[in-house]
Amino acid sequence: MDHYIKDKLNIWLIALVSLSLFFLKWTMSFYIFPNEEIIIRIINESTADSYMYFHYIKSLAEFNFKALYSLTAEPNFFLPIPYGSIIFHSIFYKLFGIYSFIFLEFFSIFIFLIIFISIFRLMNFSQLSSLLFATFLFVLPSSLNTLNFFDIGELNTFFENFYNLRFPRPFVANLLFFSFIYVLLNSHLKSDIFEFKSIIFISIIFALSFSSFFFLFFIQLVTLISYILFHFKKNFLIVLKDNLKKIFFSILLFFILALPFLFLIFNSSEDYMQRMGLISITMNDKIFLIKFYLYKIFSLKLIIVYIFVFLSFVLLKKFSPQNHKLIFIFYILFFSSVISPLLFIILSIKIAFLYHFNTMIVISLVLLLI
Repeated sequence: MDHYIKDKLNIWLIALVSLSLFFLKWTMSFYIFPNEEIIIRIINESTADSYMYFHYIKSLAEFNFKALYSLTAEPNFFLPIPYGSIIFHSIFYKLFGIYSFIFLEFFSIFIFLIIFISIFRLMNFSQLSSLLFATFLFVLPSSLNTLNFFDIGELNTFFENFYNLRFPRPFVANLLFFSFIYVLLNSHLKSDIFEFKSIIFISIIFALSFSSFFFLFFIQLVTLISYILFHFKKNFLIVLKDNLKKIFFSILLFFILALPFLFLIFNSSEDYMQRMGLISITMNDKIFLIKFYLYKIFSLKLIIVYIFVFLSFVLLKKFSPQNHKLIFIFYILFFSSVISPLLFIILSIKIAFLYHFNTMIVISLVLLLI
C-alpha cells in the first residue's frame, strides 16, 4: 500500500492505536470474570449474533462440510459455508486454537485503519490526518449511535452496518469491500485498472466477497463495470480488447478461488437453502419487486439526495477538477449501489434478504459525503 504504511514507525503507531481501540473490551472481560472458561468468554463477548456463525469456522478447519453438530441428524448434503469470510478464522483456529478469535479482533481493527489511512493518503491527506480520520471512522458508528435522537432510519442503518466486530459481517466482509474501494481508487489515481497487480487483487477480493456476502460482490462487480464505462467512455471496447488476456486470467482466477463455494452451493439441500432465506421468484415477483423498489428510491427524500449528489458532481467537475478526480470513485460506487438491486432482480432467478442492498446504498452515500 502507500509508502506511509511501509514506514516501521508508523506501523507501530497504527498498531498502538488499534490496541487502544481493542484493549478496553477484553481487559474488562478478563478483569470482571477472571475464571471464566475461554470458549464461554469468547461466545459471551462476541458482538451481536456472531456466535451463531462460529460453527462454520470449526467445520472448515476440520474440512467437515456436513457437520450439523447434532446427536441425531445425519445430513446427506453439504453446508453452504461462506468460506470467504470464514477462511482466515479457520486457518488461525487450526494453528493457534481458540485464542486466535481474540487476536483476530485486534488484527481486523489494524487492517481497517491501514485500509482507510491508505485511502486518505491517496486523497492527499497528511499522515497524521489520515490516521485521525481513519480512527474517527472506526469509532463513529458506536459513538454516535446513541445520539440519533430523531431515530433516523438511514443513520441507524449506517451505524449498525458500516463497521463493527460482528462476525462475519461486517467484521470480515466489509474489510473486503473497503479493500476493493482502495484498489479501485489507487488504480484510478496512480496506475491502471488493468495493471496486472490490480487485476489479481480485484479477482481475489471478488472471489472472497462472492463466497462470503454475495450482495457486496454484486455491487463491486457493477461498480467495476460502471467505472470502466465512465472512465474509458467511447474507448472502452478498445481497452477491453487490448487487455483481453488479463481479463481472461482474472476471470479464471476468480472461478478457481470461488469453486469450493460453488461446489457447496450446488450440493446443498434445497430445504436448507430456503431456511437460509433463498427463494425462487417468478416474472410477476420481479415486476412487483421492481415497482416497489422504484417507488422507494424515488421518494422525495431520496430525490433531494440525488439532486445534491448530481449538483456536487457537476460543480466539482467544473470548478475543482482535481477534487472531482479524487472522489470520482465514490460517485461511481453510490450510483452502482443504487442500480444494483434492479439489475439483480432482473438477472437472478432466486433472491434472499434484498434489504442488504439498501444497507450498502446508505454506506456508499455516507462514504461519498465524508
